[in-house]
Amino acid sequence: MAALNPSTTGISRSSRRDATTITAALVAAVIFGFVALTLTALVIGLMVAVSFADSGRITVKPSDLAIARDALDYGWLIGLAAVANVAGLVGALYATRIGSGMATVVAGTGFALATALWVGVMLDGADGNGIGISLAAMGTYLVALAAAMVLRLRQTA
Repeated sequence: MAALNPSTTGISRSSRRDATTITAALVAAVIFGFVALTLTALVIGLMVAVSFADSGRITVKPSDLAIARDALDYGWLIGLAAVANVAGLVGALYATRIGSGMATVVAGTGFALATALWVGVMLDGADGNGIGISLAAMGTYLVALAAAMVLRLRQTA
């Protein structure tokens, strides 16, 4: 099959570049939005679960309740990560050099933190669930990082 020639397909280079930029912006924005929503739901869910367990409405193993309380101690950090992902979402949709830079920084930081989580889980000798969660976070942020870098390259071109 012969390669498609832009002059014969009626699709200009600039319109293909625009389509790539829009796709990258949407991919990054969707990932950042879902991560922000997930982190927010996690904090709210932990608060509700701990309060229900404390009031006796639900029965929870003491070890699980201790894990939930420990995670809730870092609720402010999880909330801060959610806000950072909202900043990445806005940066991806606000397609300027500063916006794409924000998206790149948030995605890179998320990937680095997910990688650190994976290393910690591996060193701790955790089971398959912890490894799977950390690998899923790494993969998600890697896709967001690739999309943000495409945005960044399109802004400098």
